Order: sequence, then structure tokens, then C-alpha cells
Amino acid sequence: MASSSCDFVIAGGGTAGLVLASRLTEDGSQSVLVIEAGADQSGNLQVKIPAFYAANFDGDADWNFSTKAQKDLHNRAVPLNQGRGLGGSSILNAQIWGPPTKGISDSWASLGNDGWNWDSLRHFHDMSYTYPSVPESSWKTLGLRSWPEQKDSNPGPITTSFPNATHPIRVAWAETLAKLGYPMSKDPPVKDRENIHVLTNATAERVIFEEGSTKAIGLQYRHNSSTTTVIARKEVIICSGAIQSPKLLELSGIGNREILAQHGIETIVDLCGVGEGLQDHLAVDIGFEAEALERGTLPQDGSRMPFNEQLPINLPSPSGHQQLRMLLEQNRPKQDDLPDRELARASAFYRVAEKALLDPASPSEVYRTSLGHNPFESDPVNGERTLNPLPGTYLTLVGILAHPTSRGNVHIQSANASVAPVIDPKYLSNPVDIEVFAEHVLYLQSLASSPPLSGLLKQPLRPSRAISYMADLEAAKEYIRIRAVSMWHPAGTCAMMPAEMGGVVDNHLRVHGVENLRVVDASVIPVLPPANLQSAVYAVAERAACLIKSQYGLK
Repeated sequence: MASSSCDFVIAGGGTAGLVLASRLTEDGSQSVLVIEAGADQSGNLQVKIPAFYAANFDGDADWNFSTKAQKDLHNRAVPLNQGRGLGGSSILNAQIWGPPTKGISDSWASLGNDGWNWDSLRHFHDMSYTYPSVPESSWKTLGLRSWPEQKDSNPGPITTSFPNATHPIRVAWAETLAKLGYPMSKDPPVKDRENIHVLTNATAERVIFEEGSTKAIGLQYRHNSSTTTVIARKEVIICSGAIQSPKLLELSGIGNREILAQHGIETIVDLCGVGEGLQDHLAVDIGFEAEALERGTLPQDGSRMPFNEQLPINLPSPSGHQQLRMLLEQNRPKQDDLPDRELARASAFYRVAEKALLDPASPSEVYRTSLGHNPFESDPVNGERTLNPLPGTYLTLVGILAHPTSRGNVHIQSANASVAPVIDPKYLSNPVDIEVFAEHVLYLQSLASSPPLSGLLKQPLRPSRAISYMADLEAAKEYIRIRAVSMWHPAGTCAMMPAEMGGVVDNHLRVHGVENLRVVDASVIPVLPPANLQSAVYAVAERAACLIKSQYGLK
């Protein structure tokens, strides 16, 4: 039940917001109100079971976002599914846990964020989850040479484990990659507390400021057709995600002055980085007809595709480094194309991506397998996503661009909080991305032809669609433009960086130029991890809770 005032008001009951609420209310003297636009989906089996997550797309648990038409994807608008409900996008994903690499974590610190390197963050990663135990009998099927027990690890609230490791695809996938030189790495509820209040189906509309100042004192929200204001005695914390957090800042008068003026919003703080720097992972899949297997056959019905069977694998780029160096040099941000303050931010981001792409030990792609045929395909003619499973038995290989150099933005298109923002990721706008991605997508065919994986597939290879035949890099590029979709990992739109570099929050996640206002979610992550995003969000939220507790002397 909402009160008229509390110590902390959290806008957004997603992954980060609930971590903060949990940690801050460990001190019984503190009261926290969480404002969440969606409902409590904790009883929904389609949320609890990983294989069913796609069944929630376009429903009540989904914001149903879509990007602007993307010029480099044949002007397709790409669906960007984001969770709407307690838990945020954690209720709408395949529950894959993959901490970021050391190099990417260290890059956050290199952008002017002291205390945000891997050595500092590892403790907060460990706080968030329970390290899984893996019996030696499962090592082979999981592609592990060993799996060390971490006896000194404290169990965190998120329980992690490997899926049931019995299907033949696991052995074939792991052994195929090992033969190609890519071995698997060794290491990859509090709602009943009286001091925590969670209000669902309530939409945050704007931050309230002390008259004549930049001090945040509360939050205005809409619930049951009425508008209410709650006062925050200590802080307002925005945890609405990479799409909604910049929207809420702009609706509150924090952002690019010119954009705010277009919608008649008074500028509280002119902060040009709000909504800029949007990054996301693109993914492309190819389905191949498979042989029936004695131990656990592959699904016949593509609409029941069990994504929880995915196995993430990081692979170095197959492209020649000299050619890649030239490509990166030719396409780095230029002063002629950008204003000075935008150039500083774009150049800093580009240097990080460049370092990762040129590091032989750093992945430029993530490969996965999925049992079954992917029914969510873009029509090759009109680009529309259709549910059209094919008959037969299939194995799908997926390639994900790990380090995109292209960045876009998300901005309000109205002063009305109920209107969705305009999302423009500018996918593949930097030519580096299509070149690197095309090599990897073409390499998926080589993987499918490599034993022992090839022994599970019908030979010669039979891709699920005619457009999946790729003879060369140009064909792979065209396939990407037709078929690439979002992996639903938007980040970076309220980047943690110094203000002079175009950042939105400082290294304590406080909004530049504003008192008592923080942003804690994927939007503050300045550089995407190479694979799944959720574990990084947990670590960011754990660290934020520690910083806030320290500032206020909380238990």
C-alpha cells in the first residue's frame, strides 16, 4: 500500500529495482516504495518455465516495443520485447546466466568510472547468485574439462544450475567446438517485510523537484485512473530499464534542451547524453534438418522450441586482424560528422569496441544451439514477424554479434507518459558490424558441416529456408539484413560516464547536476557484455545498494 512519503522511491520493479528494494530494506529503519507499471506475474507458469518465455511476447507481460524502421535492415521495424511486470525483463527471457568478461568490465572503468573494473565488481556478481554444483558425470556432456567447487562462496538469492545434460546435442556441440579449437571455459524473497511496499499497475510519470532547484523530492505516478505524488525523504531511484529510464528523465525535464523544448517540457538540467548511446545485440539463426535421435529426439513442432537448451559459446573473430584494423580505422567517429560533446562520447565507446574486436582472446560473436525450428521468422518479402513453424525435425544454430560498434538512441515523442518513446538502435549503421557479423553467420554453415555435430544433421545440409543458402559473404550480409532480430539486450541510454564525455550518471550512479536522483538498471551500462545482460544488471544493482547504504550509514 502506497504511503505519502518514504525513504526511497523506486520507479520500476524490474531486476534492478527489486534488488535495491530487497537490499535497502535489510535495514529495518528504512521504508521503500516500488512503483511498477505491470502486474505481479509470479504465478504465471509461462514466466517460471524458460522454454515458454516466448509465449509472453506481445501479451500483458510485454511492453510490445518496436524500433523505428532500420535503414540497414531493409527498413524493417524490429520487435524489441521487454518485460512489463514485477521482475521486468527477467520474466520475459530464457533465464541464461552469463557474467560479462573481465575485459568488458575493465572497460567500464576506462571510461572514467573509478571502482567499476572486474576486480571491484566480481564481489557483487558473487553476491547475486549461488554458484552451481556440477557432478563429474556431467562434465563431458556440458563440454567441461573440470568444474571447481567454490567452498568459500556465499549463496546468493539467484539459484543457478545447468539444464539437464542428457541430450546427445550437448556432447556433439561441445566436442565439435573443442576440435575446432574453442574449448569451454571453466568458470563462467522479501515481499513480506513491513518496510517494503510494492505498487503494481502504477505508471511513473515524472520526478518531482523542490521548487526552484534541481533537488529531487518525489515521484508522480498514475494508479487506478488517478494521479498521486509520493515524497522521497532520501532519494528517488529510477530503475525502469534502457528504454523507459531515459523517457522518465526527459518527461521530468532532464535531457537535451532542444528535445525537451519540442514537447513543451521545461528544462531542469540540460543533459545531452540522456537517451543516447543505445546498444543492443543482433542475432541471426539458421535451422537445419536433423536426424531423429535414439536418446531424446529433437522436437517436431517448432512452436515448442525449448530455448532453455541453448548453450552459449564465445568464439574469436575469424576475420583477418590486418583487414579488421583497416576497417576499424576507416569507420571511426569523425569530427566532421559530430558536435564536440557527441564526438567525445562516440570516440570513447569506439575505442572500447576496437580493443575488444582486436583482442584474439575476446569474443566478437556468441554461438548457440537450439533444439527445434525457430517459428519467429521475418518474412523475406515484407519483413513481418510470423509464427509459421515448419514440419519436420530441426536443429537451429544462432549467431549473436557480441561487440556492436553501432549505437542509436531512444527519446520521447510526446509529453504524455502513456506514449511509447521512439527507439532507433541504428543497427549496422557502422560498416564494421556487418562485415564482422557476416563472417560469423557464414561460419555457422561450417560449424554445421563439422563432426561430430554434422552427424546429427541430414547431409548434405538442408537449411530450413531457401534464403538460408549462403554462398559467400555478400549472401551472408543479405541474409542478415533480412533475418537479423534483437536479442533484447538494450543498454547504455543513461551511460555511466563523466558529464563532459556525454555521460548521464557518475560512478555512484547519481544523475549529473541533480540531487537525490539515481538511475540503476541496464541503461547505465556503458558497454554491453558480449552475451546475456541480466547477470550484469544484478551486479550493478548490488553495487548500487552498497553505495547507497554506505552514503546513508545503513545496515
